Amino acid sequence: MWHACASAKEGCHVNVCRSRVHPRGCGWNWPFCCALSSSELLSANECVPVAATKLMPNPSLTSNVGRHPKSRGIMNLEMRIGGASAIIQALCYVLGFALLATSMNPGNTDGWTQIQKLEFILERESLFAFWNIVIYVVFGAALVVLAVVLHRLLQPVASLAVSIGTPFGLIWAGLVVASGMVANVGLAWASGVYETSAEAAAQTWTVIGIVQDGIGGGVEVVGGIWVICISVAALRAGAILPKPINLLGLVVGICGAVTIVPALSDMGTIFGLLQIVWFVGIGVVLLRANGAQQVAEEEA
Repeated sequence: MWHACASAKEGCHVNVCRSRVHPRGCGWNWPFCCALSSSELLSANECVPVAATKLMPNPSLTSNVGRHPKSRGIMNLEMRIGGASAIIQALCYVLGFALLATSMNPGNTDGWTQIQKLEFILERESLFAFWNIVIYVVFGAALVVLAVVLHRLLQPVASLAVSIGTPFGLIWAGLVVASGMVANVGLAWASGVYETSAEAAAQTWTVIGIVQDGIGGGVEVVGGIWVICISVAALRAGAILPKPINLLGLVVGICGAVTIVPALSDMGTIFGLLQIVWFVGIGVVLLRANGAQQVAEEEA
């Protein structure tokens, strides 16, 4: 639909306008001034919005974050919160792997009975409980924050991929937290039963370990799907996250997804190690970002 331009003094030196979707697909409709001839449309960078008092764009489509200084401040805060949560997740992984390689490493357990394995854990019960809280509960809580922040950043430019991925991220967070809580509750129960029946405690702990692995301690398929979707969305957006981080994310996601195959369950370790780099990369990018202004510059 064609509209009359407001006036030349408002920066529109032509006399007709029409409402067009921004060619970069940024998710808003805005009336752009056009040349005298309908075939002489100005480019997106040359178009000037008509005064809002003359032509009001659709509010649901013009709410692009960052058009107002206050909105840019909110986006800056959100990106920093997301960046901090990504760094927290990386630190959780680092601490978890470090403890597994040192204080929680039993060495060669060939020939150990289930009772001996449980005894090794009970001798370090507090450390194991702390490890479960960090690697599962704290990690899961930070994951919720990061999943929501990435959803808000990527939704305007890659809505389908991120809309599919975000539920997987939130489901993964719930499974991870549940896995840690099952492990800690089960450990406390096994510790109490051990005083009266070491064999019963060992058998129960074995079952608890199987349940924990099934929920989220050993199979990383849900997390892998989330990472793949986020990486695809960011690649499609061509902004927010650098291409190397997104390509690494695809590799990380595939490593996690294939753990659903029992023979490839060891890929979970590679998934965790590579994800440390992925989380650090995301964290650094979001913490250093200058909100909507930087995102817009990257899109251009």
